[in-house]
Amino acid sequence: MRRFGPLLAALLLLAAPPVAAQAVQRGVFALEGKQVPLPDGDWIPAARTEEPDMVSVVLLHPHGARVAGAVLVQASRRDARPKWGEPPHCERHDLPFARTRYKSDHDLSCAYVAHVAGHATAELVDAAWPEARRFAAAQGWTVPAAWGVVAVRVAQPLAAVQVRYAAALDPAGSPGPAALAAWAEPAWTAVEHGLRNHLDAAAPLPALRGLPEPAAAAPTPEADGWSLPRAVWKTLTFRVIATSLDFTANLIASGSVATAATLSAFPIVIGPWVYLGHELAWEHYGAPAGLRTALPGLGEETPWPLDATRIAEKTP
Repeated sequence: MRRFGPLLAALLLLAAPPVAAQAVQRGVFALEGKQVPLPDGDWIPAARTEEPDMVSVVLLHPHGARVAGAVLVQASRRDARPKWGEPPHCERHDLPFARTRYKSDHDLSCAYVAHVAGHATAELVDAAWPEARRFAAAQGWTVPAAWGVVAVRVAQPLAAVQVRYAAALDPAGSPGPAALAAWAEPAWTAVEHGLRNHLDAAAPLPALRGLPEPAAAAPTPEADGWSLPRAVWKTLTFRVIATSLDFTANLIASGSVATAATLSAFPIVIGPWVYLGHELAWEHYGAPAGLRTALPGLGEETPWPLDATRIAEKTP
């Protein structure tokens, strides 16, 4: 009987259904009352961890004997009031792509593209990711050492979600940073719609594998990766509006262009500094206690190692 033991075990293994086959997700994944768009293909939930105010889930996309893609979803609990600020990476200028669509005291939407490779400290890795790697190993799947990551965060007073779409980078060269930056735009819009449960499950995102490289864009004056901080832009635009109103009121009251210009000169010189100081103080000291900015991911997110070309500049 002993000699038939290994054969019997092998037959039972072949006859057993694939692990988590019944949990295959396509098109849209639901988590904590939110819809999360998925790239085309089969996605298997591989790990889930929970915190008092947040749930993390990792879905894997196997291709043969290797993991070709991963999605890390971090969602606020439906019974929690999330306090999520802007991720620091959305403000960086050394990434292939980093933009903020809108940002206020109560909501935001931003996205970025980064490179992940090698080992990372524990605080940079979501607790669900090591569990997902162990799940993959149990299925006999090889997990890539390098990833191209598209990260999207959308937050509102009653709901928040951050989704990291990770594409395997071995064999190297597919997809590149420009392809991921182009793919990020529709994915970003879909994540925004998913937070409001407005997604169509029959229209998945394009697959991450085999993304074509877009044509190179013409260089722009912002291609060096430098731009003014948001508070400075707000100061400049506010001062233009305020000075125009001051000048108009002074002109009507005095009837003299010279007098109106003189009376409006002082606010032009002093006003911007007072307003800018007020804005910076609010940004520094006005953040709510316990505000979530950076969330752990698959590892350390860095600029693309071989291509430092800026794909898109952050919107002020």
